[in-house]
Amino acid sequence: PIYDDMPDYTFLPDIGNPNHHLKELKVNGTLVTGFDHEINEYTFYVRSGATSVEIEATPINEKATVAGSGTILLTGDTTKSIVEVTAENGDKNTYTINIVKSGSIEMTPDEIVGASSLKKNGTYISGLSLGTTVENLNTLLQETCVGVGLTVKTSGGVEKKAGLLGTGDVITITNGAVSSDYTLVLYGDVSGDGEVTVLDLLKVQKHILEYTLLNGAFQTAADVSRDSEITVLDLLKVQKHILGYDDITQ
Repeated sequence: PIYDDMPDYTFLPDIGNPNHHLKELKVNGTLVTGFDHEINEYTFYVRSGATSVEIEATPINEKATVAGSGTILLTGDTTKSIVEVTAENGDKNTYTINIVKSGSIEMTPDEIVGASSLKKNGTYISGLSLGTTVENLNTLLQETCVGVGLTVKTSGGVEKKAGLLGTGDVITITNGAVSSDYTLVLYGDVSGDGEVTVLDLLKVQKHILEYTLLNGAFQTAADVSRDSEITVLDLLKVQKHILGYDDITQ
C-alpha cells in the first residue's frame, strides 16, 4: 500500500554508545593488579587494621555512568565490593573486587604497595610524607605484610640503611621469592635529599628557563600541581611550601 505524505527515507533512533567497560580501576590510588577491562573479578589486599578503602573507577566511554566507587567500609576480613558500569544505551557490566585484610606470604610486591596506602604509577611510587625515613617505611611495610624485605638505594646506587628517603631512591620490596624495584617520588623534592628547600626552588626555576633540565623521577617530583607540565605554578607551590603558607600534598 502507498500512503500520502510518506518521507523519502527515515533514520533508526540513536540508542547511545553500548560500551560498558572500565578504562581504570584503582583502590587507594593504586591500579588493581592485572587489571583488564574484560576481566570482571579481582583480589586486592589491605592492611589488617584498615577500616575503609577508596575505589576509583573510570569508564572507557565518558557517557557511561559508574556506581559503587568512592569510600567503601570494610566489614570483615574479606569485603566484596561491586562496581557497576551502565553504558549510554543502558547495558550494564559489573566488576567485583574482593578486598582482603591480610599479611599473607602470597602477596606480591605490587599488592603490598597498594595495601600500604602508597600510590603506584608504573615503577614510580609516591604518597610518603616529607621527612619519612627508611625505618618509617620498613615499619609501614611490616604492618602490611609481616616478614617483607626492604632494600633502599640512592639514585647513585649506594645502599641507604637509615635516614631520610628522597626522590630518586630505588626501593626494592621482596616477599618470598618475588622482588620488585620502585623509584620514589616526593613532590617538591627535586634535589633528592628528602626535603623541600631553596635548592629545589632553584632547580625548578632552572628547568622552566631550560638552563638545566630535570628528568625521570626528579622531573615528576617538580610537577607539584600534577598537570603533567612544569610551570610557574609549580614554582609558586614550592615557594609557598618553603615559606610555610601551604604544604605540598604527597
